[in-house]
Amino acid sequence: EDQSEWMKIGGEAVTTMSYFAQYSEFNFQNKLFLLQAEQCYSKGELQQAKTFYESSISSALSHHFVNEAALAHEMFAFFCRGTSRSDMSLHHFIKAHDYYIKWGAIKKARRVYYS
Repeated sequence: EDQSEWMKIGGEAVTTMSYFAQYSEFNFQNKLFLLQAEQCYSKGELQQAKTFYESSISSALSHHFVNEAALAHEMFAFFCRGTSRSDMSLHHFIKAHDYYIKWGAIKKARRVYYS
């Protein structure tokens, strides 16, 4: 039951973010994609999750949100690790680390480095 409650909360977050993205795609599109990626991953929809992670990263970078690109890479890395794609996981952890450094979040970058 606890899992269904979290799925409900996640679904509500996606709905809310979809609403915001309608009015400010620039600010909210990458966040929506990341929430959708996590939602798909939770449901076992792995190919769709991968597509949403990639879209989140692309959107964050195109709008110059380095911190959000770092977060999307980090979450994608955990997804890759959880789906036995260790080569892709390492790549995304490195990218997350690099973007956290670029953003100035040195302690967070170190934490990602040792993930």
